[in-house]
Amino acid sequence: MPTSNSTNFAMNGLQLMESALRLSRQLGIGQSVDAEVYNIAKQNLNIMMRHWENSGVRIWGIERGILFPSYGQAQFDIPVVTSGVPSAYCCLESDYRQNSLSVAAAAGASSVTLSDAVEYVAGDYIGIASQSNGLMWFKVNSVVGQVVNLYEVGTTTAANLPYAASADAIVVGFTTLEWQPLRIIEARRKDLSDTTGGVEVPLKIVGKFDYERIPNKLLQSIPIQIYEQVMIDHTRLFVWPTTAYSNWAIGYSYERRYQDIDSSINSLDFPPEAYEALRYGLASRLGVEFAIDGNRQMYLDAKAEQYFQVMRNWSSGKASVRFGVAR
Repeated sequence: MPTSNSTNFAMNGLQLMESALRLSRQLGIGQSVDAEVYNIAKQNLNIMMRHWENSGVRIWGIERGILFPSYGQAQFDIPVVTSGVPSAYCCLESDYRQNSLSVAAAAGASSVTLSDAVEYVAGDYIGIASQSNGLMWFKVNSVVGQVVNLYEVGTTTAANLPYAASADAIVVGFTTLEWQPLRIIEARRKDLSDTTGGVEVPLKIVGKFDYERIPNKLLQSIPIQIYEQVMIDHTRLFVWPTTAYSNWAIGYSYERRYQDIDSSINSLDFPPEAYEALRYGLASRLGVEFAIDGNRQMYLDAKAEQYFQVMRNWSSGKASVRFGVAR
């Protein structure tokens, strides 16, 4: 008999919860999940996934983002949007598209002519490098040939460029604002003017104590370090020095939050290699909720710990090993 030639096995939230409920003897073969039991199982599954974020299970939750810092702005709240205007213009690195003006844009213009306008669609965020004030941000209203008609961000009002932009000026754009970073792993300064070499310079990630000791936090120059502060619903990112150039962006790798199970048909934000740890971990939690047989509970607890450790070791990835002299 031939093999399936398939490796896309997947479970949704309900299927995993049913599996855990069977392991904890709360659901028999052929039975359906009671609504209240389902709600308890879903709550425990989401709590467990949040706990795992602090337990080193991260390899498939790592993304690459890019932040376009504004002139003189030291603090960026990701992904806070107020009245339609983002605190930080940042996106997934894979969503970022760079272009340039083919014709100079005058102050007061409501449209620009690009070298390759087909890269953008209505609703995209688009940043245009001005001659004297860094990136100016707008929303794409429409694209006609090489001409991009612009809205002011957060409105349906035609744009009014506050500064002129020269021919060949850098243009950047993306569709979707970045997710909240749970933890930034590394950061790099990217030279947007280098369209061939992709020059990137590592940035130093500092703690609160080192950042607060900086005497002039609004100094404008080339960014050399960042400090992150994780809040409940956003991450506050501080850049120093604040940028004084429109060609610098900040690329970074970060650990993101796992996506919740809000509906029974939601797919799990985990690969199949984590399913064993997920279902036994949830079964162990549900055993405490429903007070099952003590021996069964000990069995589930042991299996949950075993499979969790296997998954964490597998998901930790490879890292460089450094040797040094003890002091």
